[in-house]
Amino acid sequence: MVVPVYDSAVSLTKIADVIDAIAGEFVLFTIVIQNDSTRTLNQALLSDVLAEYYQFISGSVVVQGVRQPYTTPYAITIGVLEPGERIVISYRALITYVPDRIMTSTQASLSYQVSSDPSIISSNIVHIELFPSAVQLSKESNVSTVIVGSRVTYYINAVHFGVFSGQLLLIDKLPSEVEFISGSLVVNGELRRDETPETGIKWDPFMVGQLVRVSFDVTVKARPLTGKLVNEVDALFTVQLPSGRKAVSTYDAQAEQIVVAEPLVVRKSASTSAISLGEEVGYTIAITNVMAYALNELFVVDLLPSSLQLVLGSVAINGWPDPNVNDLTSGIQLGTIEAGATITIAFRARLTQYEPNMLITNQAAVHYWVEYNRGSVLSNIVTIVANPDPPKPPPPVDPKLRLYVASPSITEPVFVGSVINFQYILENISEDDLFQLLLKFTMNQNGAFVIGSLYVNGISLNDNPFDGFIIPQLKIGERIEVRFQIRIVGAGDGSRLVVGASADYNYRGINGAVISEQVVAIPTIYRLYDASVDVVKFTSAKVVMVGDIIQYDISIQNTGNIPLNLTATDKLASNLKLIPNKLTVNGVIVNDRELSDGITILDAEPGVAHRIRFTAVVTYASGRAISNAAFVVATAIVDNVVREFSYHSNTIEIKLVEDEE
Repeated sequence: MVVPVYDSAVSLTKIADVIDAIAGEFVLFTIVIQNDSTRTLNQALLSDVLAEYYQFISGSVVVQGVRQPYTTPYAITIGVLEPGERIVISYRALITYVPDRIMTSTQASLSYQVSSDPSIISSNIVHIELFPSAVQLSKESNVSTVIVGSRVTYYINAVHFGVFSGQLLLIDKLPSEVEFISGSLVVNGELRRDETPETGIKWDPFMVGQLVRVSFDVTVKARPLTGKLVNEVDALFTVQLPSGRKAVSTYDAQAEQIVVAEPLVVRKSASTSAISLGEEVGYTIAITNVMAYALNELFVVDLLPSSLQLVLGSVAINGWPDPNVNDLTSGIQLGTIEAGATITIAFRARLTQYEPNMLITNQAAVHYWVEYNRGSVLSNIVTIVANPDPPKPPPPVDPKLRLYVASPSITEPVFVGSVINFQYILENISEDDLFQLLLKFTMNQNGAFVIGSLYVNGISLNDNPFDGFIIPQLKIGERIEVRFQIRIVGAGDGSRLVVGASADYNYRGINGAVISEQVVAIPTIYRLYDASVDVVKFTSAKVVMVGDIIQYDISIQNTGNIPLNLTATDKLASNLKLIPNKLTVNGVIVNDRELSDGITILDAEPGVAHRIRFTAVVTYASGRAISNAAFVVATAIVDNVVREFSYHSNTIEIKLVEDEE
């Protein structure tokens, strides 16, 4: 059994940054180990067991200025402590629920060996007086289901069950899909026209036993991706402790999620799954009002792709032709749709353009007016396949010129941003000299010629091969090599790169007459992959001071055409401290450590946005502004080939001012 002893040559000192605190505050403990002896201490182990009401903050242990993310104060291995060596250790703890005023005591211990003799020493006892700071916070709304354009009333109740009066600050960071209605804020029956829930609602003094009741109205401006409005309120309660220090505790409450329903069901269908050049396809849009009341000023917009052209006079509404509708992009006015009613729109479109392997996608949008606000609902996406052009006339029986692509021979997937090297061969296989050859290349909008990359037989030309260039002469048996580069700039038109080539040439017939002919190369087609991501970071905070809480939101949307694995990081400024258990991904709480280590979102589908939200407190003044940006790595996996793409968000800069007090 090891008996604790006092060693005058080895000191162990424990310090706390406060002498009193309230529930919800953080306490910083610092422990100093000093070996003033001439002996080397071996197998040194520090142990500091927290008292009741304290909760260790994971990842907060710092030894000699180096953070130890996986260490706890209950057992910190020091190892060898040389003569004269000094070790400084610190960590943070959260004060949890405190039922009543209470004095707490904590003490650290250090065990070690000198030669083979074990020893234990104890630190001084640290006393901290704790006080309850009981603010009961709740939030509710007057509805459980709404539609875009509806008005919602939120109610916030704060009840003081603590022992000190102080100042209450309520902050409600409304979701981006709603908008606060100015002039609707009421606090304990008092109308406050110059305040908003987002900038903060103050109540001072907040007396023991007092109830503060807040109500305000918002308008639903958009439907969240999840179909539900998630809204919470934060409370900051500031009191002055017996020591004279101001203490701040935080609370939060979330209202029941409100379902944002689509008032209309919009279904679109096509009469065929495939269409050829010059043929027509019939589209039908069925709009049903699923609400218990009428919706007004309906109009339908259908943006047909450029390859389709509306057949004039083909529009019919509920089976009745409407010859006045000749443009679907400007909208079809429908007026009012009664509760439970269905309106059907039918029209035809003709395929006027064709690209190989082209997919034609189409979607309708229905706009409506309700409660002084406009909303809209999208239909499902309809996709049909475009068949090839009608057969072309066969090439000349005895072609004199051969044009073909020699490269690329690409085996890996092609992504937007890639550069592809092309090599074409132009070969005179006739018994005639050819002259005035016009060589011209074509490609769809997904590619762009790399300026300066055109070489003919190794000689650089300033021409653009897609504008065409002249080769004066090609003698019998002569062969020309043409090389250039294309950069992939997009993935539209069915996510394909289509490159073609043609050569017009002349030769003299038997009687000396000039004969003109053309040869066309087989088109080169590549499947394109787009790993584009939009990263937007935002906050409503503009100006803050030490002690203020900032809520950040990061919106990450896959704007490409393939699923991606996303890893998002956000390196907070040194004077920002992440508030524990506030980091959410799409409304779900995740481990706080993931914000700096990387938040992973697997299989992020194209067109789907993901929301990361967290809050941080300003711990000290450093400079005049707090700058911050997010970083996202998108990983694409195609045919077992892995590619990574990096994206940065916009930089958020918040002005930092000094506390006037």
